[in-house]
Amino acid sequence: MTYNPQIPEWGEKYLDNNRENLVKYHEWLSTTGVKAGLISPKKDQYIWDEFIVHSLYFYKLIEDLNLENKDLFDIGTGAGIPGIPISIVNKAKVTLIDNKTTRIYELQRLIKILRLKDLYAKEKNALELLKKEKNVVFTLRCYLSTSNLINEVAKTPNYVKTISIICQKGGVGKTTTVVNLSSIFSKKGYKTLIIDLDPQGNVSTYLNFDKNTDTITTSIDLLEGVKSLNPGILNEKLSIVPSNKEILRNSEEKIIGGSKISKLKKSGLFNGFDFIFIDTPPTMSSLVQEGIAASDYYIIPTKPEFLAIEGVAQAMDFAKKTLKNIPNINTIFLGVLLNQVETKRSSYEDFLTELEYLLGDRLFKTKISHLTELADSPFYSKTVIDFNDDSKAKIEFNNLAEEIMERVGTNEKIT
Repeated sequence: MTYNPQIPEWGEKYLDNNRENLVKYHEWLSTTGVKAGLISPKKDQYIWDEFIVHSLYFYKLIEDLNLENKDLFDIGTGAGIPGIPISIVNKAKVTLIDNKTTRIYELQRLIKILRLKDLYAKEKNALELLKKEKNVVFTLRCYLSTSNLINEVAKTPNYVKTISIICQKGGVGKTTTVVNLSSIFSKKGYKTLIIDLDPQGNVSTYLNFDKNTDTITTSIDLLEGVKSLNPGILNEKLSIVPSNKEILRNSEEKIIGGSKISKLKKSGLFNGFDFIFIDTPPTMSSLVQEGIAASDYYIIPTKPEFLAIEGVAQAMDFAKKTLKNIPNINTIFLGVLLNQVETKRSSYEDFLTELEYLLGDRLFKTKISHLTELADSPFYSKTVIDFNDDSKAKIEFNNLAEEIMERVGTNEKIT
């Protein structure tokens, strides 16, 4: 053996009971893989480190996101990287996708050699697959058209990005964040919907909208499986599904068999919208779980106070448990947002340093300052788009909107 089949400490557990098949795959890559033109000639150690170990790191990321039980599609698989090593260490279904008949033929022969029951190789169009498959994991290692594929999927009809704002602590700016981001996105031209899951119905109050209007769809209707959507119209591009105290009867219901709002989303009820923002109550209830489960992303806002770190940790833990316990959801943690920031406070820099250490790039670069015009805006039913262009609040929320767009793959400048 001319190489050392070792793995860093993070992946040692993957070698248990799997070493034999991983070594077999390595041997296949260095012989048949090279002869068939699936990889170029490489040194044995390079093949182990760059192909096997890197593939297992893909699986580590999948585990970190609690996605290990979902079906996986390896797009543009080539020689089965990273799909085959993932299939060797994981029992979920893995499908290798490539558009070359010769590659698929060789991979199908290898699958028989490795005797992997839930590994498949198919010749398919990657773009059509990405548009069609839902609630699965895609890996796209070294696939040159990855960004083009993602952009194409984002442009397809029915692709609505949903973002929930969650935190069990009150007064951290959840509603302020939802209202102002929704207003900015709609001003940009995106058709935007606000769903209020908070029994207090503060979004409606903020925007001076009658939450008790009988003729419009409410969040209670969504939870009861409404078949059609008639939201309140705030302007041409911004609509609302309001909430009121009646939703409290749903706050303790256990989510069995999946999120109700998520099912409505899959049925096409929200087709036509580009973005949905969900406001949630300051609790750890099933209403918050509904918000998380119905979303593609979630954001945790917090105040710059030392004890708030514990609140952020609790919210993250609650979200992680929700993702683990509710089937067929794949909500991504977008980041922690610092609200009501007062940079002159002596403790602020220490607090910020602590959060940056704990969260890294999960902490939004944009911070929202503690400003009188922002605090008073609900009284006047105004959002930051109504403020002067040199308003600090407007500039910060525009920066936040740009950062969110970048993180969800919609790279546009806010003006």
